[in-house]
Amino acid sequence: MKAKTFDKQFDEGVDIIAALELSKAKRVLQE
Repeated sequence: MKAKTFDKQFDEGVDIIAALELSKAKRVLQE
């Protein structure tokens, strides 16, 4: 998904969780 499309959907209140790759997400300073 392109950033422009992502931003538009986010601004419209669309559920964007499916577009996120949560398997690679991490918290800052977390080992």
